[in-house]
Order: sequence, then C-alpha cells, then structure tokens
Amino acid sequence: GSYQLKKNTVTIKAGTYESADSIHLSVTDFSKLKATKGHGFALRLSNISNKQVELSANMNYLFLLLKN
Repeated sequence: GSYQLKKNTVTIKAGTYESADSIHLSVTDFSKLKATKGHGFALRLSNISNKQVELSANMNYLFLLLKN
C-alpha cells in the first residue's frame, strides 16, 4: 500500500485533554494516493477503557490532510 498506520493507539490520562504519546502514520509512496491537492485521512476515537467516561457520538473524529 501507499501508507501504513504503524501505531494506532494512544492513552489520554485522567484529568488531561491530550495524550503524551502519538499515533504514527507512515506514507511510503505519496504518488500512489492519486491526490493532486492532498489526501485526507479520517481517524476515529473508537474505544475508551474507562467505563466512567462516555464516548462522544459526534466529536470522535480527527481529520488529517497531507499535502505533497
């Protein structure tokens, strides 16, 4: 493929709004994406291990736009 999501999980500690670690998206061949103005990736928050926190149904996406 033209890209690979090498690290796809992060932990957001209680009382914080961001993670200390990061996901890792590796683009191996940008030309294969066939995007003249860039390429968009939609990433979705899909799991929360703390059952006291509710997963939002409409605020759980991150859109990443890569431009060559």
